[in-house]
Amino acid sequence: MKRIRYHVMSLLLWFNIFHFAIAQEVGTGNTISLKLTEDDAVSKALNLNISLLRASNTLLAKKRTSDRSMNALLPSLTLGSGVMHSNEVSYDTSNWTRFASVKTSLNVSPGVLHEIEATKLAYDVQKISYEQAKKDVELSVRKYYKSLLVTHENIKLLSQNVQTAQKNYETVVAKQHAGLASETETLSALVSLENSKSKLTMAQTNYADQVETLKQLIGIDQNTYVILEGTLNSPDKDKLMNNVASFIKEAGPSLEEQRLRSQLLVAETNRKAIINNTLAPSLSVSWTYQPTYSSTTSTWIDQGSVSVALSWSIDALLPFSSAGENRDSSEDTIRDLHYQLEDARNTANLNRASYLRQIEQYLMLLQSYKANEQLALRSVDLTQTAYTNGLTDLISLQNAIDNLSEVRYAILENIYNLSIVILNLEYSLGLPFGSLGR
Repeated sequence: MKRIRYHVMSLLLWFNIFHFAIAQEVGTGNTISLKLTEDDAVSKALNLNISLLRASNTLLAKKRTSDRSMNALLPSLTLGSGVMHSNEVSYDTSNWTRFASVKTSLNVSPGVLHEIEATKLAYDVQKISYEQAKKDVELSVRKYYKSLLVTHENIKLLSQNVQTAQKNYETVVAKQHAGLASETETLSALVSLENSKSKLTMAQTNYADQVETLKQLIGIDQNTYVILEGTLNSPDKDKLMNNVASFIKEAGPSLEEQRLRSQLLVAETNRKAIINNTLAPSLSVSWTYQPTYSSTTSTWIDQGSVSVALSWSIDALLPFSSAGENRDSSEDTIRDLHYQLEDARNTANLNRASYLRQIEQYLMLLQSYKANEQLALRSVDLTQTAYTNGLTDLISLQNAIDNLSEVRYAILENIYNLSIVILNLEYSLGLPFGSLGR
């Protein structure tokens, strides 16, 4: 009867342990279950992420401005009509002068063509910024997804620890009833079991919180049950290192460098516009057609005019004027962008070299951890046999099991860290994610 009671307790325990995992796979009538691969999560984020939607809206606004930039060369057109009367008091309606007018004018600044060019270049900058924003979101989603996979795999390891601790506890209880184990050993086994349960519960709670954050990041409803489909796999060492060496050798400018170069073109074009606007005259052309009727003329006559004028702001030539300050500020902006570009180039090179060293380090650690896993597994088997035969105590067995669990989690963390560094290197090189592992 006691053996049956222990088995029933074990089944109830396992029902509670895996309740979280089952809840992730079974939805209620008011929820939807959604299976997500890493690529699925990225696809949804690129379509539903709020920050990307805002960036897309900004891009459309820049495109509209660029498409309409030629409007600066279009003349304005004004239509009008009215009546006039002298200040002399009179109630004779014939003394009122009636008129209509059509006026068109065009004011052309000497830097208008450069201003149009700068507007179009600003749209190019925004396109690069949008692509950079997409890359940033994809990088964040992939990192977060892999982090969830680590947590999920850790839950499996902790579940195995609980199972082992439960089995050890039942064994010690049976030995105690047979007079082969002390109460101290039983209490120690129970403490180990409860500690394992606590670690598992904390990991499950952490996983649930991370899933909710992922939902927000990719823009799906919070009531959706998310089921992750994927595993963390270590890449092929030789293939990875060959790809890394090849892509680094052929590496081009990073997205940040491309964005800064485009901004530099905009700044240089704006400077040309400022110089032309301050040092060259502006052209104004206007034409007015104004038919007018009054009692003195008894007919409609055109009182319109045509004018062509050149205007030149002399004070703009002074270095301490506002125009002179604008010229100097534009030069400051260009110098600063050159500094930023040089800094971005150096940072990209340093980061790429650092990522390469980290990849080599994690690959070496992975080999070491896998060798340690085999040793730890062998140690558990030997210690378990010794404990069963009464040749060692429960604490030694628990230590061996804990050591194996730590090594396996270290392997998971190492694979995760390696994956993150690979993603960072692909981002720095401007490659599609996944290129280095192919």
